Amino acid sequence: MRSMKIPVSAFTVGLALSTAAICVPAPASAAPRTDRSVTAARLTLTNADNGRSVTVRRGEVITVRLTGRRANAETWKWSVPSATGDRTLQRTAEGTSPSGNASAVFRAQSDGTATISANERCVSAPGRICPHTVLHWTATVHVK
Repeated sequence: MRSMKIPVSAFTVGLALSTAAICVPAPASAAPRTDRSVTAARLTLTNADNGRSVTVRRGEVITVRLTGRRANAETWKWSVPSATGDRTLQRTAEGTSPSGNASAVFRAQSDGTATISANERCVSAPGRICPHTVLHWTATVHVK
């Protein structure tokens, strides 16, 4: 059998690079972005989704996974994500890890709007001092 060699054109490479650039998440300091709807039955939100607004249907599951960080003998730890209004979103699972990560799973229960939020704080190593900074993460969920 003979194998064919397929030339890779500059167009193909350019298309791949431009697609990758579109997928890069906006920094947390950028203006909040709004998605009109989410069609999947599951949605995962991460650190990069700070300020995001999404619309989901009743019964859909929203997972929040926030990643802590370590730097200069400091560990930045997230609190467990919580939601306003138990009627709209119900938290069905939660957890944290020693590395600073935190997660929670929510089920969209009824029509309405809820805000999911968490805070990140510094925990220092013995003999070190952390800054007294608290970073706030939020996402708005519209259930229809």
